[in-house]
Amino acid sequence: MRQYIQRYYRSVVFWGLPVLTLILMFSPMAADAQSASAAGRLEGTVTDSTGAAVTRADITVRNQNTGISTTLQSGPEGDFIFLYLDPGT
Repeated sequence: MRQYIQRYYRSVVFWGLPVLTLILMFSPMAADAQSASAAGRLEGTVTDSTGAAVTRADITVRNQNTGISTTLQSGPEGDFIFLYLDPGT
């Protein structure tokens, strides 16, 4: 039984470490490939002339090429975020 366990651990070290090394080497590339997309993002904070946050302000983003617009309201701290916007020219 002891020889079986020693053989098992040797095989794990022999195959496991190189496989783990390869996974760690290529994982940053996978993250970069996933982050490349054709969609844009717009985020910001709505403030008044004194610098105070404006809550529940209506914000509209319009694509001039397609005429499609999206509207949302700012959050409690004046923050907003539009995701998955088509890039314009």
